[in-house]
Amino acid sequence: MSRRARPVRGRARPWAGAIPAGQVARQAWATRGPLALALVVVALVTFLASAAPRLLDRAATDEVRAAAGDEGGALAVTVRDGSDVRELRLGTADELSATAQLLVGNLPGEVASAVTDPVASLVGPELAAGTVGGVPVLLRFAYLAADRGDGLGARDVTDPAADAVAWVSGGPPATTIDPDDVTSGEPLPVEVGLSEQVADALGVDVGDALTVVDPDGVRIDVPVTGVFRPVDAAARVWRAAPTMVSPRTVSGPAGRVAVSALTSAASVPAARYDLPEDRLVVSYTFDVVPSRLDARSAGEAARAVRALAAAPRTLGLPAASPTVTTRLDRLLEDAQDRVESTTAQAAVVLSGVVAAALLVLVLAASLLVRRRATVLAHQRALGASLSTLAGAAAAESLALVAVGACVGLALAAVAVPGPVPWAWVVPPLVLAALIPPVLATRVGGRSTAPPPARRTGQAPGRGATLRRPLVEATVVLLAAGSLLTLRARGARSAAGSLGADLVVTAAPVLVAAAVAVLLLRLLPPVARWARRATARTRGPIALVAVARTPVAVVPVLTLVLVAAMSTVVLALQATVRSGQEAGSWATVGADAVLTATPVPGLPEDLTAAVSGAPEVLVATARVVEGTQLLGDGVDEVARLVAVDAVAEARLLAATPTPDAPGLAALVGRDARAVPALVAGVGPRVTSLTLRWEGEAIALEVVGVAPALPLTEASSSVTVVVDRAALADALGRPVPATVAWVAGPGAATVTAQAADDVVVTTRTGVLGEVRSAPTAAAFDRMLRAAGAVLAGLGIAAVALAAAAGAVDRRRALLQLRALGLPRRSGGRLVLAELVGPVLGPAVAGVLTGVALSALIVGALGLQSLTHQAGPPVLVLPWWVLGTLLGLVLAVSVVVAVERPRPGHEQLSQMMRSG
Repeated sequence: MSRRARPVRGRARPWAGAIPAGQVARQAWATRGPLALALVVVALVTFLASAAPRLLDRAATDEVRAAAGDEGGALAVTVRDGSDVRELRLGTADELSATAQLLVGNLPGEVASAVTDPVASLVGPELAAGTVGGVPVLLRFAYLAADRGDGLGARDVTDPAADAVAWVSGGPPATTIDPDDVTSGEPLPVEVGLSEQVADALGVDVGDALTVVDPDGVRIDVPVTGVFRPVDAAARVWRAAPTMVSPRTVSGPAGRVAVSALTSAASVPAARYDLPEDRLVVSYTFDVVPSRLDARSAGEAARAVRALAAAPRTLGLPAASPTVTTRLDRLLEDAQDRVESTTAQAAVVLSGVVAAALLVLVLAASLLVRRRATVLAHQRALGASLSTLAGAAAAESLALVAVGACVGLALAAVAVPGPVPWAWVVPPLVLAALIPPVLATRVGGRSTAPPPARRTGQAPGRGATLRRPLVEATVVLLAAGSLLTLRARGARSAAGSLGADLVVTAAPVLVAAAVAVLLLRLLPPVARWARRATARTRGPIALVAVARTPVAVVPVLTLVLVAAMSTVVLALQATVRSGQEAGSWATVGADAVLTATPVPGLPEDLTAAVSGAPEVLVATARVVEGTQLLGDGVDEVARLVAVDAVAEARLLAATPTPDAPGLAALVGRDARAVPALVAGVGPRVTSLTLRWEGEAIALEVVGVAPALPLTEASSSVTVVVDRAALADALGRPVPATVAWVAGPGAATVTAQAADDVVVTTRTGVLGEVRSAPTAAAFDRMLRAAGAVLAGLGIAAVALAAAAGAVDRRRALLQLRALGLPRRSGGRLVLAELVGPVLGPAVAGVLTGVALSALIVGALGLQSLTHQAGPPVLVLPWWVLGTLLGLVLAVSVVVAVERPRPGHEQLSQMMRSG
């Protein structure tokens, strides 16, 4: 009687075809090199996909906040009564405070959340107040009140609770006006306080009285009740009356001293009574708090501000016609334009980097399945299904991607803290996780699958023969279409929908793929020609190397893309920096520019000192806005630029700014009319009349006005004349308001400028442009992309070399057995590897050069360079460093693989044969 076998307890019985987890772990350990490289690539891709959007978001918010903090961003609501009836309003201060509270409540939410509480001000016209040292004094009455956000409305700055002023002597105006004491038609005394600097400039003290004369010639007594010192002279409340804290002194023939006198809640009714309402300006100024804005809220705030400026009556002011004045909407929109352009530019670059990284992962996965081909075939023979192979590869891939993603996210969180942009991170990780299972399934299916049945009369391989040209044609057509679309629409058009316009932003990737497809078509005939050519040469190295050189699709595609994107990145970086340099010259026009107010203009002693400095070129000009230009069918508001034509032409020729040959036509002409270059009028106009300061000046049009480095004009018509010719026509000097200074000594001589002269240096402008948030972020992203692409190129060379390392070693052993010298082994490895690397790399560099030339205009780089148009493409010589780096990587591989004494065993040689 036979004994029945007992099943072994405590040991699970594996189901048929299953792959034990231990075997998967052993396979991973055996191929730890490629897996480690793939892990690094996944971490790099995750880092870029996570850090770049955060960096752009931070730069976008910083750009918006910097724009909101620019001059002109404040929101000013101005109210003019328009009545010339004098009326005593004792509740003027309460009226302003109540109106300020009403405005705060009626502002749109998008605007109210971004501005401070208002500063209420009532400012009168300039009144003659005698002379100081023979210089006329012009005085304004001003009432200032600031809302401290405590719900009490705008509070008088003279109120001790406002903590705005400290009284050095005396105190605030406090005399209460009795309506019964008011005599019809007689002005009331207006008590005021003066700042220390104003009191010193006027030579008055507490108890003194000034006498001012209103525009109608009526004298007003102004007793000084106190002298104060502002607690914070830079506080926003003083901006409504710039001459309140310190006087503004203007020298020259039209010299004057401008000051402001501070009224209180008790004395402002007298000032309002003495001056007609149509001469007073009541305004409520809301300063923007940049920290309350970000890239997401900027658009809504800009639209709300524009709607408010178009319909100010929505503020609900009773019996008033308010005017809203601000540049905030334009500043925010310009910032958003720069942000959208930079985002699209970054998407174009990042798409290329991510595509190159995915191709490197394909190379790593291909190497893994190639090394595991025997194992996969064995597993298939034991009954493992394709889904089982895919599951095992997916488990390994998911573990690797998870670890790499965690490392990349951690590094990104340290470098650029913020929320994870999953929309950018997830897609490349999903693709990276799918690559190994797909390749494992493909290799496993080939290991045991029988050849497909063939119909009678069907040519072998016909489907594959037709499939490849179809794929190649599709890639080429996609590349052409995406490139044409990018050039036609520009990259910025895809900023709002990067996912939908992925084909446009991936234009460089598709073009590189198309070049790789064409290169793969050319390489086989080139290889056949090379084999025939080397067959006639002496020595086996060239013949063996050419005969063994493979034509692999993925390595060629990877190297072309890496070389092309590296070239594009280096070209963009050099182009942006060069464009920023050119933009600074176009903005400033010289190494420095001095700017002064029209009255009195630049001091003559300053211009003389600057002109006499060694190694310095100087050109001056008078810029006047709002002149009237009349002629045959012409009636325009124009900007007048009276320039020193000869000096300006000499300065333009000595600097990188564009020349203006038309300036020569402004001098040396003996004509009754002043020669002029005019832009913005018809080409057939030959004579015009310019009206300025009550003078009618006849002009002879001799050309088109050039684009001089000046601030943005308020009108589209510009008239350029010679300053000396204009002075002769007027019979009086024309003081300059602008002076361009160029030369090594420009910084030294401009440092001598007075406080009322604004000095702008080209290096300062260049530094501001390069340190702007979007420009700095894009530059950092280009540097990071270049470093990652360099690493990907080295990894591609290493993986491509590793794929054929076993075959090369076997071939070297066979050739050594046949008598090949050991020193020739290294040359053979070099000859076999350098061709497949250099060919695609050269094609990639040429592709990158062509791509840079084709897309430099479409990328809208002028948003980073602050130029009027796209910058000129700059191709730095170090784009060839891409080729050098890849060749060095090949050299390292050769150094590793070349035969060494003592490492060759006779048994291996015999078995290899």
